[in-house]
Amino acid sequence: MRTWLLLGLLALAALIVAVIVGAIIWAVAASRKRRPERSDDLAALGFEPVAAPPPALRDALTSLQSRADDPPPTISNLHRRTTPAGELYLLDAQGGDGGRIWLGAGTLAALIPGLAAPSLVLLPGAPEPAGGLAQAALQRALDLIGGMSGLVRIAYPDDVEFYERFVALGDDEDAVRTFLTDARRTALLELPPAVAFTAKGDLIALSPHPPNTARADRPAQELITAAEHLLTHLPPPAGPTPTAVDLPGS
Repeated sequence: MRTWLLLGLLALAALIVAVIVGAIIWAVAASRKRRPERSDDLAALGFEPVAAPPPALRDALTSLQSRADDPPPTISNLHRRTTPAGELYLLDAQGGDGGRIWLGAGTLAALIPGLAAPSLVLLPGAPEPAGGLAQAALQRALDLIGGMSGLVRIAYPDDVEFYERFVALGDDEDAVRTFLTDARRTALLELPPAVAFTAKGDLIALSPHPPNTARADRPAQELITAAEHLLTHLPPPAGPTPTAVDLPGS
């Protein structure tokens, strides 16, 4: 009996992995066939085309790769919008073999100086399905994703709303817990449904999830509003104003 249960579990895990791999292959193919969004449509949203990514953005996206020898991600259809809180970049990103699989077409990225985020990904969806067999299969699939990306799953059972909304993956559990303060978790709960959040260093990125879903299904304005909200609420609070110190002899 235990042998049959084990075989069933392995088969279910293999099916889940096959579905994930198939979705990735389909997403890449769809991304290559997708027509670039017209610049005049993006201009109405306040974006302007950019010929090449700024070095800081390029380096930040490259840092998402799992290994130093991975090829840099391909960045295309890059547009920029300047806001009072910072610059937003709408782009299509396709990583190398070790790239984060949740980036893709329609990614909205921003650089927040001083953010200093650990490597962190929040995927939408319930953390665990009901039932021991399905739960074990999902955990196996997440372990495989973590093995490909170098991230491990981080649970938040004490924050039920956050735990039920996101599957958190990170490379340093202590650093992620330190970074995800109560205020930041509350701000992230304002994200639209079916959006993945990625952060590392001073970079944050919002991507439709699953990757490369049609932009018609995830209006750019919705991501822009969410990104502007995060630009305001994610940065660390400003420190106290330094007070003057009387030096000897002054």
